[in-house]
Amino acid sequence: MKIWISNRQRKTALRPVTVREKTRKILDALGLAQAELSLTLVGDRAMARLNRKTFGRRGPTNVIAFPVDAPEAISACCRGSTPAPGESLQASSQPPPVLGEVV
Repeated sequence: MKIWISNRQRKTALRPVTVREKTRKILDALGLAQAELSLTLVGDRAMARLNRKTFGRRGPTNVIAFPVDAPEAISACCRGSTPAPGESLQASSQPPPVLGEVV
């Protein structure tokens, strides 16, 4: 599992190690122990700019996620072929998913 974390906000003090541990636990619980994820934490102004540029909506939002692959080639995890709860992705014939950028 590869998790990249970029903290570009200053409002809330965060420990990258804690964020990484929690993210790892979530991915494990989802059966995505081999996934790759990039997590970028931004402030309200940056999120509002990104929300407007991406969706044409005003104001900040909680989360924006960008798949690594083009929309027509979204990874298996995003097309509904994720393992059932309790089933490991490793048991699947699918390659480890690259989840993309979560802001």
